[in-house]
Amino acid sequence: MTKRVALPITIIAAALCCFAASTADAANEAVVALKGATIETVGKLGRIENGTVVVRGTKIAAVGEDAEIPDNARVIDVRGKTILPGLVDPYHAIRVAGQATPSTRTFTIRGRTFTRRSSTRTSAPKFLRIVDSFYPYEIDFGPLVRTGITTTNLVASGYGQAALARTTIDRPEAMITSGEGLVFVSISNNTASLDVLRTGLSSTKSSSSSSARRSTFATRLSSSSASRLSSRNRSSSRLTPIEQKLWKQVAEGKRPLIVNANSPAAIVHVLRALEPYDKVNLALVTTGPNVYQTLDQLKGRRLSLILQPTIDLAPNTRDRVCVFAFGQPD
Repeated sequence: MTKRVALPITIIAAALCCFAASTADAANEAVVALKGATIETVGKLGRIENGTVVVRGTKIAAVGEDAEIPDNARVIDVRGKTILPGLVDPYHAIRVAGQATPSTRTFTIRGRTFTRRSSTRTSAPKFLRIVDSFYPYEIDFGPLVRTGITTTNLVASGYGQAALARTTIDRPEAMITSGEGLVFVSISNNTASLDVLRTGLSSTKSSSSSSARRSTFATRLSSSSASRLSSRNRSSSRLTPIEQKLWKQVAEGKRPLIVNANSPAAIVHVLRALEPYDKVNLALVTTGPNVYQTLDQLKGRRLSLILQPTIDLAPNTRDRVCVFAFGQPD
């Protein structure tokens, strides 16, 4: 039997809408009225069995049973159809051409030397802005449209700045609505991925106030430990001005940080790295079993949790568990 635990975590499905730019096209103010549909408002109005939706340009102007239809509106009879709000995909990973060069490893078998590509990343991922590398024709947005997703937060594997896009496959040039999105980092048990997070956050601290402490501390370390500390400081100095600006906004809570943690250990490492930065607005992407194993660590944390709405199995058991239930009070 699984015990329910009250966990003050905000479960979100569309936490990224605040970064959507206002994109109403003044030259496209045509008015359309969809009449007679069943409308799922997902709000206080609930379900409207015989309602009307009035759309002006790219914005919804009115919804309801008695919604007023302007005289210049094009009326479309949609009886028998169901209308519901467009869904937002808060974390949609895409492949970006040339994002990473596969590493290689060399080994010898019976005197013969072989070189193979290695899938293991040993160096820190490079910063990538999605808006600078976005090419809509390389991405299949068809499945998103068919499942009702109208807006998606585009990220890539590794580390970078997300972009918000509409799934308007008929107008690919108008897909990106905001290129100034969230900072995203994929975290595994690999030290290099964790160092991206640590280095970015530590770069926001005043170097003048901490340099004396670092030098004093370094003198107490062995030469190898001091070398590692110096290497991390150099990594911080290699951040681009754009990265430094973004991480400063993250540390001040002005720009959310979205982290994809692929294991319970990665979640724990992320939480520990964020402890000195209480203003960080964290959105954590992970799986139900990973959350199940880190409930104690997550309890009381101020963060948003992005999960697929599924029923999972508790790790190493056949017990079914719905992790969403743990976010509700008893």
